[in-house]
Amino acid sequence: MKKSICLQCLFLSLCLLFLFCNNSCSKPEEKRTLESEIEGINKICPYSLGGIGEITSAEIDNGNLLYNISVKQGAINLETPDLHKKSMKDMLSNPNKDMKQMLELLVKENHGLSYALTEEGTDKTMKINFTAEEIKELK
Repeated sequence: MKKSICLQCLFLSLCLLFLFCNNSCSKPEEKRTLESEIEGINKICPYSLGGIGEITSAEIDNGNLLYNISVKQGAINLETPDLHKKSMKDMLSNPNKDMKQMLELLVKENHGLSYALTEEGTDKTMKINFTAEEIKELK
């Protein structure tokens, strides 16, 4: 349960980071695009996620907005991606206004959402993917 809560906090932090860049990295008169948001996110990386780890970068990978995250050893169980994806899907299914804006931009640009978590000092990784179609279905 603790690991799931950590992942939820991680997800919320990522949303806040996206919104931070959405609101402050782009000039109001510019058309906001996923590429401009990624550029803004990468300017402030590495971005600390407290006791969980840090966001090392963001990029478009195979049609998805991909957050690359380095997690501290033991902070998240990387061997249960299905459990974490379900937990994140539940959160995305009932988004607040800010999360909804992020999802709408992804849908508008036909991109999915991915998280690649790598445990520091090991080769353990976990990738969680939401396709563009999965994000559309959440609405």
